[in-house]
Amino acid sequence: MGGDEAYGHLKKMMENQKKSKRLLSVLPFSLFKRLMKWAVMKKKTDGFTQREKSVMEELCGAMLELLTKPYEYHMIDFLCDAENYFGMTEQDFARWDDKVLLILSEDDTTFNQACKDSLIAIMPHPTVVTNLTGGHLALMVRLERYAELVTEYIRERT
Repeated sequence: MGGDEAYGHLKKMMENQKKSKRLLSVLPFSLFKRLMKWAVMKKKTDGFTQREKSVMEELCGAMLELLTKPYEYHMIDFLCDAENYFGMTEQDFARWDDKVLLILSEDDTTFNQACKDSLIAIMPHPTVVTNLTGGHLALMVRLERYAELVTEYIRERT
């Protein structure tokens, strides 16, 4: 992905993942999971209705109940591996010309606007939807809207 601002943001995300991995190695896993839930609920539910917050709390609880320490290590390594693909260009995605739907929540703070703009720029002629709220977790909170958008996208192409 291009752009110094986007690259810097993604590098910081990678550093945070590496810090999480170090914490995971020293904290009891039950405490680590409680910290994860606190972070999600505190940072990712701004602007949610009370119903949406309740849904997120239930979803977060269910996900953490299933989460294992080996899986969390795997996910951290998976996210950090993304750094190996920072040099990709539009040419790497040429075969997907006009075949990509990007649903980018306007209030997603996980990825800043520079990251979103870089993603849009690297995809050849993507369909971009940005008039959705719910942050990085919009897919889970506003699943019906996501389903509508994807269904509409597929119908237009078939």
